[in-house]
Amino acid sequence: MNKQDAKDWINTLDCVLGAAIPQQLAQDVVKVQQGIRSLQLPTKDTAESRLNCLEGQMHRIARAEVERLARQILRNGWKGRNRARGFTMAMGSAFFTDRNGEVLDNYPDGHNSAAFCKALNDFIENWDDMLRLTGEPMRIDHPDEPIRTDW
Repeated sequence: MNKQDAKDWINTLDCVLGAAIPQQLAQDVVKVQQGIRSLQLPTKDTAESRLNCLEGQMHRIARAEVERLARQILRNGWKGRNRARGFTMAMGSAFFTDRNGEVLDNYPDGHNSAAFCKALNDFIENWDDMLRLTGEPMRIDHPDEPIRTDW
């Protein structure tokens, strides 16, 4: 990667990070943006290691947001505001299930078919290509239970 390619990638990444991110994550995004702006490119290895570090930070931020949105939807489901009782994300898809285990909405196939999933589906759609969020397993069976990654 030459210096101009790295600068172009950083500018693109900086623009993407500046896009609509929930306020709760603003502080983390600012840290990542500061890291991008302070990136020095003395060697190829240093630039690549720093970019990999920033990509890892972005992935952690995005995964935390997926979890937050899914838990919010599940809390509403357990309160009777929607039918969602479980959330599963793995192998390129993400979906909610009802109390019988029936799929209510499936990203990407049934994108936005259920109104209560719109915010989460939109977030995943915006970031999945870059960060491969749906390739990492996440299962939540109740809003207050820990994430399961092996089932």
